[in-house]
Amino acid sequence: MQVKSSIKATASFEAEDLKPDLISSSVGRVPLTTPLELTSEAPPRHGDLVLVRVGKVSKKYSSVETTGGKETQLEAGNSLVGVLGTRRALMGFSGEVPDKLGPHEPLYVLNRGGVIGNCTGFHRELEWPTEVEYLGTL
Repeated sequence: MQVKSSIKATASFEAEDLKPDLISSSVGRVPLTTPLELTSEAPPRHGDLVLVRVGKVSKKYSSVETTGGKETQLEAGNSLVGVLGTRRALMGFSGEVPDKLGPHEPLYVLNRGGVIGNCTGFHRELEWPTEVEYLGTL
């Protein structure tokens, strides 16, 4: 099952987006400096670090763990650094790295650690995953 997006693409991202609001724990061992340097030219691969903008937040799965181990609530408009990846979960969200990825494409937060990808399935008690808009690959 492919999840449909309700995100509306924004025209561009601003310079302040290059200083992310949140950095997920899945990125914790990677030394990052701001402003971030982004590209949207590289083909998507497992393990790529991506900058996304939070769109519609899931009511039942609305937080991520940040690099300090703190559980932080997501808010629409937040910028987040996460990791492209595949996830298989019976009681959570399943998803995969997209074949192609361009600016403003919809993606989803697949777990609290900040794995980002296309959602291919989810447990019905969780409802829809948090939607994000792809801004670029670090």
